[in-house]
Amino acid sequence: MAALRAALTRGACSSLLRSTLSRSPRQCGATPNIVDVFRRCESTLNLPKELKYTSSHEWVETEKDDIVRVGITDFAQTELGEIVFVDVSPSSEVMQSGANFGCLEAVKTVSDLVMPLQGEVVEVNTELESTPDLINKEPYGDGWIAKIKLADPKELDGLLDHQAYRDLVDN
Repeated sequence: MAALRAALTRGACSSLLRSTLSRSPRQCGATPNIVDVFRRCESTLNLPKELKYTSSHEWVETEKDDIVRVGITDFAQTELGEIVFVDVSPSSEVMQSGANFGCLEAVKTVSDLVMPLQGEVVEVNTELESTPDLINKEPYGDGWIAKIKLADPKELDGLLDHQAYRDLVDN
């Protein structure tokens, strides 16, 4: 049972699983059904299948052959909490994959934004200046952060698909 608890309490839904597992049968009215809790957790991890993902929790959506839209994943925004400030500037020079291209400030922390692919930041979501919490409300929609012109669109093939990203956050 201890090994099962340890395995199930890692990942995106760890707090929900931990709270369920920590209740005694008297608190729950019955022994918690771990399978039901796990299914509820899995359904809350919002990962659109058409997007690509990075291990640093950014998502990438192809708009044109060499232009992509970038944001942070639902998992990342949940972990950060309420986003209160976004700092990203367009760049006229090509930035390397893995370079910092801005930062997000949440109520209790600051997090760097990492270039998912080599390219140039050609547009920034100006809506985030006045409403940075769009990232929390719509991480894959109006909460996008920047558009990047790719130096090499073939690099997209090296990103994670939704299942590989799900496996990453579940471990």
